[in-house]
Amino acid sequence: MPSPFHGDRLKALRTEAGWSRAELATKIDSDARQVSRYEYNKVAPAGKCAYLPPSRPLGHAGLAHVQVR
Repeated sequence: MPSPFHGDRLKALRTEAGWSRAELATKIDSDARQVSRYEYNKVAPAGKCAYLPPSRPLGHAGLAHVQVR
C-alpha cells in the first residue's frame, strides 16, 4: 500500500510558510537533506504523519499538522 505522505504537499507548505529546508529541519529535529528526501518522496517519514489531502487549502497552519517524527 502506498504511503499517504505527499512530499509535494510538504514542499508547498514549507515554501508558503517562507521556511528553508534547514529551518523546517530544525523544527522537526532533523536535517535539510532528510527534508529534501521527504519532499522528493525518496523516503516516507517513520511513524505517524498527517495526511494532507490535495483539496486542503494551503496555509501556515497547515504545516503545523505535518508530523514527520
